[in-house]
Amino acid sequence: MPSSSFRLITTAIPLILLAALLFVIGLAIRDNPTSALPRLTGTPVTVARATEPVTPPATATPPQAAAQLTPPATPRPTGEPVDAAGAAETPALPQEDTPDATPTRNGTSLALPPATTPTPAGTRIASPFAGERPPTVRIYSNGNFVHAVAVTRSTIWAATGGGVVAWNKTSGGYVKFTTLDGLATNRMVAATVCPLPGLGVLFGSNRGIQIFDTQTGSWKSLNRANSPMRSDEVTALWCDPAAGRLLVAYQRAGLDLFEARSG
Repeated sequence: MPSSSFRLITTAIPLILLAALLFVIGLAIRDNPTSALPRLTGTPVTVARATEPVTPPATATPPQAAAQLTPPATPRPTGEPVDAAGAAETPALPQEDTPDATPTRNGTSLALPPATTPTPAGTRIASPFAGERPPTVRIYSNGNFVHAVAVTRSTIWAATGGGVVAWNKTSGGYVKFTTLDGLATNRMVAATVCPLPGLGVLFGSNRGIQIFDTQTGSWKSLNRANSPMRSDEVTALWCDPAAGRLLVAYQRAGLDLFEARSG
């Protein structure tokens, strides 16, 4: 049976040889590092980055399929060449008679001017009243509701809800006066004859006093805007020609006494 020293020597010899081999290889690499290592031959491969799109290989298209897939050529404006190299220029398109319809290039798109809408000539419509008198305005009011009366030499005057009615005592005829004749309103509630200067036949209303001038045959009004009257809502009238006084009663403002002598 071998001894322990013999087994130790047999184990150390391979280790010593391996260390000597590694030492020789290290010296060789230090003296000539480029020739000591084997070189790799071949074409380097470039790996595309993950962020860059990878272009798939082109698939060959048969000539007949390519001819079918080719879209028809789009006509271009007048005098503009074809973009493809070696291709002939596209013949000019026929221009229209209207110059505004010619397309103009605006950047990369074609802009057409707005079309002009023709305006039809106006036709004058004849008035239905041509050659005729215009319609007459009439007021239909009821003069049968009499609120007060006043009598002059030949006429009876009535203050009614539909205006002022004057009856001629000799002929029996009558005339009705409304706002078309100069009254401020058609509703009259008081009447009196007052032959004082500037007065005549007086009628009370909610628009003041309506005065008929027997000399001129016209109407005029007295109200707060053109006289010292304290209200326009007149309810009663009384005149004393001998004393030269006119008494005016109002609906909510009491009485007014006017004297002709003192103004």
